[in-house]
Amino acid sequence: MSRGFTLPTPVRRRSVIYIDGFNLYYGVLRSAPSQKWLDLEKFCRLLRPHDEIRRIRYFSAPIVGPTKPNQDAYLKALSSTPLVNIILGKFKEKTMTCRVLPCNWMGDKKFKAREEKRTDVAIATYMMTGPSFCTKRCERVLIPQSEPVN
Repeated sequence: MSRGFTLPTPVRRRSVIYIDGFNLYYGVLRSAPSQKWLDLEKFCRLLRPHDEIRRIRYFSAPIVGPTKPNQDAYLKALSSTPLVNIILGKFKEKTMTCRVLPCNWMGDKKFKAREEKRTDVAIATYMMTGPSFCTKRCERVLIPQSEPVN
């Protein structure tokens, strides 16, 4: 009598996924117009098919300008998804100096720019002190990485 081998059933780990919205947008979605309305829940389930995804934390900051209505609509759509929790940071205005060498502009080379703030700190803080960590609601914390697309 021969014994058959059976593959072990994958362990379903309880996972919380943290997404930096600007990294996702500028690294992947901006150059892929058909994916701008990415279903984060479906995306995460495809990335981690054997995990029990408990929460998806999406970090971003409210923008200003002509594309603000697009971001508002996307955040509203995300907020209707049961697993997605949106955490908003801020932008800080700062003065920068143009360092382009061939520039012939003789005037002041200083200009105002906006810089996203608090996202990285918020992600780290939530990872270490958030409800999932403190209550042991998850066994795995994931931060998907995206590479910039040229």
